[in-house]
Amino acid sequence: MTEHLDLHRANPDELAQAFRNVHDVWPSAPDPEEHTRRRLADPRYKNATSYVGTLDGRVVTACNCFHVSVSIDGTVEWACAIGAVHTPAEFRGRGFAPRLLAFAESQERAVGKTFSLLYSDIGPAYYERLGYRPCPAKQGWADLSSAPRDLPEPCILRRIDALEVIPELSEIYDRAHAGLALSIARSSEYWRYLITQRLEDEFYFAERAGKRVGYLRVVNRPHGLLLRDLAIVDETEQVERGLYAAVIGLAVARGVERVGGWMPADTVSRELFSVTDRVKELTMLKPLVERIHIEDRHRAAAEHFHEIDHV
Repeated sequence: MTEHLDLHRANPDELAQAFRNVHDVWPSAPDPEEHTRRRLADPRYKNATSYVGTLDGRVVTACNCFHVSVSIDGTVEWACAIGAVHTPAEFRGRGFAPRLLAFAESQERAVGKTFSLLYSDIGPAYYERLGYRPCPAKQGWADLSSAPRDLPEPCILRRIDALEVIPELSEIYDRAHAGLALSIARSSEYWRYLITQRLEDEFYFAERAGKRVGYLRVVNRPHGLLLRDLAIVDETEQVERGLYAAVIGLAVARGVERVGGWMPADTVSRELFSVTDRVKELTMLKPLVERIHIEDRHRAAAEHFHEIDHV
């Protein structure tokens, strides 16, 4: 007999309960109550609709559907990015999460969403059974703990206040992604959201021969300098080498042991970084309407997604 799981949008108390449930998996602080307070205050969740499944008033499964847009073959589609899918250990194995996801997708479809994506931490097989298709998901890291390395001529980095130059950042991003079959579409509102959710991040314009050729976004982390976002307007290998060399030079100047993040596995990235498959945060895609078809070229283009768009 199928258990009566009450599926619905989370009210404030249920959202707090859902956040408390994930403390053992994605802790925002060692103390569960502080973790819950931080989650509730996190501006990212103002850009999401949260769904829960309850039994006798207790949240036994939950997920968040973040509001994003994607460009598919040049057409912008309103999409949902599913995050924080979680069922407490004592309730697992009863099919609650698939039922919740099917409900969440139906609700998102009803308000006009045509596409869904997620970043899996548990490998692709589980979500493949639910209709999601895995994409190439790479990361590259440069180990700087050994002797200094010879680098190509770096681009000049000029630090910027990102909130003051959103149109310029947007133009660079759009030009860099215009030729891809699939990309995250960034409106000015979404740009503001991306910037304000991580105010500690640093932004730089990259220049070469007096010409602006791209931008990058980095943040210091205990494991090294994390490259959150990057776009290159002039996608020649020489310019790409120069921008990556500038990132590595920035890390060397700070004395960190490594630098890197999400990046496609192309010729230049493999020259300067150790590029491997991600074992977590695996990009997966699913159309929510019949007119959208995910082909191999769309999956391949998802390799160019950036860490800052991760939910």
